[in-house]
Amino acid sequence: MEENLYCLRKGTRLIGRYTIEKVLGQGGFGITYLGMDELHKKKVAIKEFFPQGIVTRNIEYEDTVTVTLVGEKENYDKGKERFLKEAQTMAMFSKDKGIVKALDFFEINNTAYIVMEYLEGVTLKQYLRENERIDAEDLVELLVPLIEALDEIHSQGLIHRDISPDNIMVLPDGRIKLMDFGAARDYTEFGEKSLSIVLKPGYAPPEQYQTHGVQGPWTDIYALCATMYKCITGENPPDAIDRLVDDHLKKISAFGIPVLPQIEEAIIKGMSVAAKDRYQNVGDFCEDLYGGYEERSVLGAEESQSQVETESAEQSVEDKADMLKDEVPQEKYSTTEAVLESEDLISKELSENAGLTSEENETEAGIEPETNNAGDKVPEQILEKERDSITPEKEGLSDNRGKEETKKVQKKNKYFLPIIGMLILLGITGFFVYNKSEYKVGKTIEFGNYPQDKDGTEKPIEWIVMKKEGNQVLLLSKYVLDAKPYNKELEDVTWETSDIRQWLNNEFYTTAFNKAEKAKIQTSLIKNEDNSKYGTNGGNDTEDKVFLLSEKETETLFSNKEERIAKATEYATKSGVYVNEEKAACWWLRSPGYKSDNAAEVDYDGWVYRHGYDVDGNHDGVRPALHLNLQS
Repeated sequence: MEENLYCLRKGTRLIGRYTIEKVLGQGGFGITYLGMDELHKKKVAIKEFFPQGIVTRNIEYEDTVTVTLVGEKENYDKGKERFLKEAQTMAMFSKDKGIVKALDFFEINNTAYIVMEYLEGVTLKQYLRENERIDAEDLVELLVPLIEALDEIHSQGLIHRDISPDNIMVLPDGRIKLMDFGAARDYTEFGEKSLSIVLKPGYAPPEQYQTHGVQGPWTDIYALCATMYKCITGENPPDAIDRLVDDHLKKISAFGIPVLPQIEEAIIKGMSVAAKDRYQNVGDFCEDLYGGYEERSVLGAEESQSQVETESAEQSVEDKADMLKDEVPQEKYSTTEAVLESEDLISKELSENAGLTSEENETEAGIEPETNNAGDKVPEQILEKERDSITPEKEGLSDNRGKEETKKVQKKNKYFLPIIGMLILLGITGFFVYNKSEYKVGKTIEFGNYPQDKDGTEKPIEWIVMKKEGNQVLLLSKYVLDAKPYNKELEDVTWETSDIRQWLNNEFYTTAFNKAEKAKIQTSLIKNEDNSKYGTNGGNDTEDKVFLLSEKETETLFSNKEERIAKATEYATKSGVYVNEEKAACWWLRSPGYKSDNAAEVDYDGWVYRHGYDVDGNHDGVRPALHLNLQS
């Protein structure tokens, strides 16, 4: 379709992520574009709210939509609100195979946009123009995902209200998906009265023509059955209003078309003029249509329960492992306590073991056995052999000479302890005084090591000092260090239960820092608040060594979006992080997105993206944060 002055130009970028490629279609209330999701490098369909007649835009000058009449401003705002409600409705059912997936929605240019998965294929209406009819048995099998999705919609207290062949997409592989939730609305247990009327002759039941018609799941069932009637017969179903006067609906078999009696009877009952004579829910409809729908549902539920029990057992094992890990002494002290205890231990060991060899000191102090370059423990007999080799005889000295040397060593040790003690005290004091002056907000320091080059070469991690309170500083990695999904599975998750939290506090923490560095990292109480825009549950507070920033922290710690832009290391890019031309990457936040299987993030341009993205996305980057304690 040819573009005009109202449509966004090819190459226009929205929120720094989506690029317009061409116009797919225009209607009275909106424009649909083919776009490119630059983050995930895939095509998307972008629907723009653009009610023709009350708005205008000249793309030669700007992309902003202008309401032409002041009196229409209120209507425009209400329409935009309903448009975003459509996106939220679609997003609720993004896991259902029979529904087009809403990937994103946002407001910009004084209007609103919905980003949906781009579906290659044709509408069912177009398909029927070319193929005329669909075999009845093939159709009922084809409709399984859509009907299951419709049942889920109804279970959430919603009805679609606009099911018809032009709102169903037929994909190249033969699958179908239900589209266009612009007319979807809530209904109560007894139906919802005075709903705005959405009419599609032949597919709208009588109650949609009535000002106070009571609508519910039975309304969608009529439209679905009318659509099935059209597919099997190739004939348009008669208008429901005409049928009120003279119900001349022909049975499918009357067309001379072979059809199983149970299929025909279910469709005709679903198209009953009186709502009370129709199926009141999808389950009853499917029981007649498929003759075993409920049995399959029960079987599926039993399988799901078995899977839950298996997962619970696995989780129990993981919980026990975590409990054992928590019993390690290093984990039960705060950083301050660990530092003080370490200093006391050093002084004590120097007092008790002055004059001993380094190997003997380690043995007396309970330090782990020596390891070789490969990380393997050195056999005790080798260490013993080395200790045995340092004797007076083997040095060519007499026993008396050896005793005299021992006395000299003991005499030296009389002065050794105070000197070493003073040096340690000065060293520790100097270290913290020096570092305190270096830990100024905005400065960059090096701490820990992590692979950063393309070949995996480890380099010191650069951290930005984000905040300083007393002896505690908050550090944030300067670069995006790796590519990790927020969670391995697309499921409802919080920061507390996420895979990325486990990875940061186990694998990353273990490999990136040595013992001395770990002693400086403080265990922090992490507040996990709900999403500030959508109210999505943030879960329980946690205690972590390493964590991600929250959406609120990210907003307050940086003065502008440019400061939030983070480039990815070569290693992170090779690991799968998507970057733009400037090598900037999107990075995860610990806050939830607009729903619980999404997580908030910061995009390429530094915007805090509260809507978030699917938690199993593996192209977003990890930008760790941690607290250091500068106890003097």
